[in-house]
Parts: sequence; C-alpha cells; structure tokens
Amino acid sequence: MESCCTLGCRDWWAPKSTTGVGPLHQINPVRVRYIRSHVIAHFGHTDDDDPLPLRGLRVADVGCGGGILSEALCRIGGTVVSADPGADNIEAAKKHAALSRHTSNIDYRCCTSDDLVAQGEQFDVVCSLEVIEHVADVPAFLHSLTPLVKVESTLLLYACASTCLIEDVVQP
Repeated sequence: MESCCTLGCRDWWAPKSTTGVGPLHQINPVRVRYIRSHVIAHFGHTDDDDPLPLRGLRVADVGCGGGILSEALCRIGGTVVSADPGADNIEAAKKHAALSRHTSNIDYRCCTSDDLVAQGEQFDVVCSLEVIEHVADVPAFLHSLTPLVKVESTLLLYACASTCLIEDVVQP
C-alpha cells in the first residue's frame, strides 16, 4: 500500500485549508455519523444515543494518514489501531493525538495492512477510507484487509475517486 499523502503532511491538522487535507476535515463528521450508525446496527446496540457506541470494540484505521478519522473513532469509544506506511503521516498523527487525553491512547503504527496481518491482528471494525485511490494493486490491497476482520465483524471502505466494484476483486 502506498502512502495516502505525499504532499503537505505537515498540514494534516489544518482543517480550514481548501487544498490538501482540508476537505477531509469537512467530510469527517459525515463519515463518522455513518460509521456510528452502521456499528450500532451491525452489533445490535440498543442505545442510539450512546456517546461511546464503539466502546469495547477494536477498530483499525488502515491508511490513516494524519489520524483525522482515527481520532474521531477514538472519541466515540473505539480502541483504535491506526496504520499507514508513511512515516511523516504517523509522526503528524502521533503529535496531534498526544495533545488530548481523549486520543493519546491511539496505537499508531508505521506499517501496511499486510504487516498487521503478519502481526496476527484482528478487529471488530476495519476502516479504510480514501485509500484505495492511492493503491497500485487494488485487488491485493482488498485481499490484505479481509484477514484483519474478525468473524461477524465489519469492513468499511470508501473511495471517492474509484470505479472498481468490490465484488470484482473480493471473492468469498
């Protein structure tokens, strides 16, 4: 998997930027609302108003970049492991997460999804958002994600600039 950000890594936490990662900050609340509602439905939570619906769940953010989604998932209760092969991205994510006691426990790793598989990791929720469009071999990348997902758990993907269909690359 290639790094999700090759330009402006120092700007990961510039939410008002209209270039670079600024738009990710703008869409992050929508992404998190979707993930929240999906997790509540998938795992059968009965309290839609629970401020920590990911409590007790291990969550992977694969291709985490600077940690924008990772921090939000941690703030709603997830035990988050975030992976990105870009050392600059991980450094920026760690620095920002350390600024708050609510996010300082995110486990940031400079590694790929294949590395997580080799480490024997499995998760209740695996997210890989805005990553596929940066990957050279999409089928191989998607196949690398599936072993990370525990049985009866969930894999969430989003690619804003991709036309591949998941059923074309992932076979049961």
